[in-house]
Amino acid sequence: MPQKFNSEKWFFHVKTLADAVYSASDQASVFYAQGVIDEIRGLYPQRLDALKEEIFGAADKARSRIDRHKLVALYIQLCLEKQVFRIPLTVNNGRAPTIKTKLINEFLCLYIVEAAFTSWYGKRLNWKKFDEEYRSSFLRLLYNYKVQAEYHKRNVFFTFALAHVLYFIEREFFR
Repeated sequence: MPQKFNSEKWFFHVKTLADAVYSASDQASVFYAQGVIDEIRGLYPQRLDALKEEIFGAADKARSRIDRHKLVALYIQLCLEKQVFRIPLTVNNGRAPTIKTKLINEFLCLYIVEAAFTSWYGKRLNWKKFDEEYRSSFLRLLYNYKVQAEYHKRNVFFTFALAHVLYFIEREFFR
């Protein structure tokens, strides 16, 4: 039985978002590995404990809480590491996948950020401002997190850095 944790119910929402992203995708170019979400859910408590230990030391991790930006950073890191969606190396439909298809995991993460902040803070993402000023930079950052997925094992500030970017996005682009 998987370990219980406070934000466990969020994985139902991650699954719902992934379903919607897949439904809107070029399905001929995307493989949806639905079981990966359960795998992420299983890994989440261990990574959360490791993150809490980085922050609080060996103190009682069950009573220590981390802020929501770090929680969302951990959700999206795990989604990028495990990749809910896969793009085959060759696609037999005669056309190359679009950039949105190639970055489908990164877009899923963006929608997770939007859903979490909207739910927790009651704010809405100003898509127009975000698209004009920061979306391409954020998607590039997420792509690099995906490419360097194992880096968290060598650098304890990996999650912290992403959490600070999420704080910036909340401050600048949510109203």
